[in-house]
Amino acid sequence: MDRSTPSRLLPILRSEALGRVLAAVFLAPEDEPVHIRAIADRTNLPYATVHREVSRLLEAGLAEATDVGRARVVRPNRTSPYFDDLRSLLLKSYGPTSVLSEALHGRAGVHGAYVYGSWASRYLGEPGPDPQDVDVVVLVDDHADRDAIEDDLVAAGARLGRQVNPVLMDEADWNRGDTAFLRTLQSRPLIELPTAEATDVD
Repeated sequence: MDRSTPSRLLPILRSEALGRVLAAVFLAPEDEPVHIRAIADRTNLPYATVHREVSRLLEAGLAEATDVGRARVVRPNRTSPYFDDLRSLLLKSYGPTSVLSEALHGRAGVHGAYVYGSWASRYLGEPGPDPQDVDVVVLVDDHADRDAIEDDLVAAGARLGRQVNPVLMDEADWNRGDTAFLRTLQSRPLIELPTAEATDVD
């Protein structure tokens, strides 16, 4: 991926790096502002690139920052007249990673998830038309409530403005990768979604 080329998911942005940084800042939960190192880790961008893009957002009045210890914490400027429209655009373009991760967070029996297909390809910089839907595969075991997981992922499409197509499969089948579908899927761009399986608390 050439980070300096225009974003494939939101072509009005001058670069993919800007798109990823904007998404990390504007789509973070309101009570969880992020610091620059965390943005670099989440976006897979160099720290210097993230620092430069954040500085531009601060200069433009699109973001705010406070120093907490040695870390600079960044949050969107919600009083900006551009906030609502910009966040809506980012949700539709870069939203799948955050929205689908949120839908899967804490689910019992979920051991991993990946976005694949055209959205993943655009995210990783491959040229092509705007994705009309989002394909996601979720790795589960027998403890997973498959129907509830599918329903919540499909419902997430309303927030994203795109249809979500979930595929749930046993983690063991994924690891074997011994079908034509899995071999093809695993050979194409994949975006891993951060998930955290629910744990029992005594």
